[in-house]
Amino acid sequence: METGGGDELLEVISVGLDGGVGLSGGLCGALSGALLAFGATWGIDPGVTGLRGTFRSFFENEYNGVKHADGPGLWSAGRIIERFRKEFGSLECHDIARPFDSVEELETFMGSSSTCDKALDWCAAEGSVLIGRG
Repeated sequence: METGGGDELLEVISVGLDGGVGLSGGLCGALSGALLAFGATWGIDPGVTGLRGTFRSFFENEYNGVKHADGPGLWSAGRIIERFRKEFGSLECHDIARPFDSVEELETFMGSSSTCDKALDWCAAEGSVLIGRG
């Protein structure tokens, strides 16, 4: 997986998302990466914001989620998850692609998988729009 962000550390970390988060067949690695990007963009540090700031952010996000507010914010994660499930039929790699027994098997599959390419492109496009870069 290539993040395209130009950050070598992120490129290394993103490898752990492949194959449904570390070859588990679980949550799609492309979707996991998009969600991590949201956290990096909109996440809060309770050590900086304190307990009040943390609660405020939580309640603002919940309010915006209930009101289906447009615009960026952590509540966007719920919307992208539901759109992803609708687009691909599942959130799980083993349902969207298939289970993998090894990194080599995954690499071979990824080299020829239009499904994984579509999921990567979809997540990159959706994520770019939601964080205001699309």
